[in-house]
Amino acid sequence: MKSCIIPVLATISEGPESMTVLVENEATFNCSGRGVPVPAVVWYHDNGVITPGDGIRINVTDGGMVEEQHEIHSTLTITSARRQDNGQYVCISSNAVGDDTSQEATLVV
Repeated sequence: MKSCIIPVLATISEGPESMTVLVENEATFNCSGRGVPVPAVVWYHDNGVITPGDGIRINVTDGGMVEEQHEIHSTLTITSARRQDNGQYVCISSNAVGDDTSQEATLVV
Protein backbone atom coordinates (compact mmCIF):
# COMPACT_ATOMS: atom_id res chain seq x y z
CA MET A 1 0.00 0.00 0.00
CA LYS A 2 1.40 3.38 -1.01
CA SER A 3 1.18 6.18 1.56
CA CYS A 4 0.02 9.59 0.46
CA ILE A 5 1.63 12.75 1.83
CA ILE A 6 -0.99 15.43 2.44
CA PRO A 7 0.47 18.96 2.47
CA VAL A 8 -0.30 20.96 5.61
CA LEU A 9 0.02 24.74 5.93
CA ALA A 10 2.97 25.85 8.05
CA THR A 11 1.86 27.17 11.43
CA ILE A 12 3.51 28.57 14.56
CA SER A 13 3.13 26.13 17.45
CA GLU A 14 5.18 28.23 19.90
CA GLY A 15 6.02 31.91 19.51
CA PRO A 16 8.56 34.16 21.19
CA GLU A 17 7.86 35.85 24.54
CA SER A 18 8.59 39.48 25.47
CA MET A 19 11.48 40.16 27.84
CA THR A 20 13.62 42.80 29.47
CA VAL A 21 17.40 42.34 29.78
CA LEU A 22 20.27 44.48 30.98
CA VAL A 23 22.76 45.94 28.48
CA GLU A 24 25.38 43.34 27.45
CA ASN A 25 23.27 40.45 28.77
CA GLU A 26 21.96 37.59 26.64
CA ALA A 27 18.44 37.60 25.18
CA THR A 28 16.93 34.39 23.79
CA PHE A 29 13.70 33.95 21.84
CA ASN A 30 12.15 30.59 20.92
CA CYS A 31 9.87 29.69 18.04
CA SER A 32 8.46 26.40 16.77
CA GLY A 33 6.75 25.76 13.46
CA ARG A 34 4.81 22.77 12.11
CA GLY A 35 3.72 21.67 8.66
CA VAL A 36 4.09 19.31 5.71
CA PRO A 37 6.49 19.69 3.99
CA VAL A 38 9.00 20.69 6.69
CA PRO A 39 8.66 24.43 7.37
CA ALA A 40 11.48 26.96 7.52
CA VAL A 41 11.54 29.54 10.31
CA VAL A 42 12.74 33.10 9.64
CA TRP A 43 13.22 35.78 12.33
CA TYR A 44 12.41 39.49 11.97
CA HIS A 45 13.34 42.52 14.10
CA ASP A 46 11.18 45.59 13.43
CA ASN A 47 10.23 44.19 9.98
CA GLY A 48 13.84 43.45 8.92
CA VAL A 49 15.12 39.89 8.39
CA ILE A 50 17.64 38.82 11.04
CA THR A 51 20.78 37.04 9.85
CA PRO A 52 23.31 35.29 12.10
CA GLY A 53 26.61 37.00 12.86
CA ASP A 54 27.98 39.82 15.04
CA GLY A 55 26.47 38.62 18.31
CA ILE A 56 23.39 36.99 16.73
CA ARG A 57 22.97 33.21 16.74
CA ILE A 58 20.11 31.28 15.19
CA ASN A 59 19.90 27.59 16.05
CA VAL A 60 17.44 25.27 14.31
CA THR A 61 16.65 21.74 15.48
CA ASP A 62 14.32 19.08 14.12
CA GLY A 63 11.48 18.35 16.52
CA GLY A 64 10.43 15.21 14.64
CA MET A 65 6.81 14.38 13.87
CA VAL A 66 4.06 15.91 15.99
CA GLU A 67 0.42 15.18 15.11
CA GLU A 68 1.57 13.89 11.67
CA GLN A 69 3.40 17.15 10.94
CA HIS A 70 7.10 17.99 10.88
CA GLU A 71 8.10 20.29 13.73
CA ILE A 72 11.07 22.66 13.66
CA HIS A 73 12.43 24.54 16.69
CA SER A 74 14.36 27.77 16.19
CA THR A 75 16.19 29.77 18.85
CA LEU A 76 17.34 33.35 18.28
CA THR A 77 20.07 34.42 20.70
CA ILE A 78 21.45 37.94 21.04
CA THR A 79 24.66 37.24 22.95
CA SER A 80 25.27 40.80 24.22
CA ALA A 81 22.14 42.94 23.98
CA ARG A 82 22.50 46.62 23.10
CA ARG A 83 20.00 49.48 23.06
CA GLN A 84 19.61 49.14 19.27
CA ASP A 85 18.27 45.60 19.87
CA ASN A 86 15.15 47.13 21.49
CA GLY A 87 12.00 46.50 19.48
CA GLN A 88 9.58 43.94 18.14
CA TYR A 89 10.59 40.38 17.20
CA VAL A 90 8.50 37.86 15.24
CA CYS A 91 9.16 34.53 13.60
CA ILE A 92 7.51 33.28 10.44
CA SER A 93 7.05 29.58 9.74
CA SER A 94 6.66 28.85 6.02
CA ASN A 95 6.51 25.97 3.57
CA ALA A 96 5.24 25.39 0.03
CA VAL A 97 1.62 25.50 1.27
CA GLY A 98 1.78 28.84 3.10
CA ASP A 99 3.04 30.67 6.15
CA ASP A 100 2.12 31.83 9.63
CA THR A 101 3.47 34.72 11.70
CA SER A 102 3.95 34.59 15.47
CA GLN A 103 2.69 37.20 17.88
CA GLU A 104 5.15 40.07 18.42
CA ALA A 105 7.59 39.79 21.29
CA THR A 106 9.10 43.00 22.66
CA LEU A 107 12.72 43.22 23.75
CA VAL A 108 13.57 46.02 26.17
CA VAL A 109 17.29 46.57 26.83
